[in-house]
Amino acid sequence: MKNLYKLFGVIAFIAVIGTILAGCASMQLVSLEKDTVVGPKQVRQGDDINPKDIKVYGTYKDGKKKAVTVKSKDITFDKHKPGPQTVKITISKNEVSFQTQVMPLTSLTVTSQPTAKFFTGDDPDPKWPGLAVQGAWDQMGSGKIDIASCKITGFNKAQAGSQTLTVSYEGQTASFSINVAPAHPLNGQWNDPEPGGVGAWSFDNYGNYRNFSRKDGTGIEGTYTTANGKLTLTPIRIHGSYYPDYCITILMYTRNEMEAFMKHTEKGKNMTSEQVKAFLDKAYAVTTMDYSIDGDTLNLGNRWKYVKAQ
Repeated sequence: MKNLYKLFGVIAFIAVIGTILAGCASMQLVSLEKDTVVGPKQVRQGDDINPKDIKVYGTYKDGKKKAVTVKSKDITFDKHKPGPQTVKITISKNEVSFQTQVMPLTSLTVTSQPTAKFFTGDDPDPKWPGLAVQGAWDQMGSGKIDIASCKITGFNKAQAGSQTLTVSYEGQTASFSINVAPAHPLNGQWNDPEPGGVGAWSFDNYGNYRNFSRKDGTGIEGTYTTANGKLTLTPIRIHGSYYPDYCITILMYTRNEMEAFMKHTEKGKNMTSEQVKAFLDKAYAVTTMDYSIDGDTLNLGNRWKYVKAQ
């Protein structure tokens, strides 16, 4: 009886192996059927061919013929060269091909201007927010072109005023104009010049500031405005190390985040809502102080001096 059980076990094992091998055979491509491949007859210059637009059948190891899934990596042709082309499909060392016509790009048009602000000394955002470009192709209509595929030239970050830039794609060009404003006098990083001093301020051209330690990066982030020799600072996020009794000291907190976290600390639990509000009002208070710039020196509040980082 034991031998009979063993025999049944061996038969079952062989059956499982047979099923697995049969499944593998149904997945192993032997050849592509050359007379079945169909692809787009026309393609826009600069565009890739969508693999879903290609149909081809193959013969598998189990002898069955069925549709083969084509992937982008399987397709070879020169999308930049207009005219008749042979498109090759290579899958598991099997190759078939079909003929297509790469239709030339005939014009380029800027349909939307950039929405970003530009300042001297700053490089433009490589995504060029707001900028939209449309192309037109022979016999294939028009369509939007990804800015990441275009080349934009003519920007001079050292020059303030109006600038005309050129956008290029597949041999066609179009132009658009931008205005480059002078950098804000505060733009850049200013360091504490005192021996051992690690304090620093940084300002950008877009109204954002940081007051931080160059030693560990902890500090305050917010927005700023200037007018008539006055600097107004509005804190947005404060590092938890400033208030270790209320926060996790390795995180930055907005006012709402700090208020929520305070409710879970021992000290915060013992505070009334009025006390919490008073604490937060002080921590996130808007501050206005005098400021002036003398060469590479920033004077704040007629008390503190910082030197422009080089």
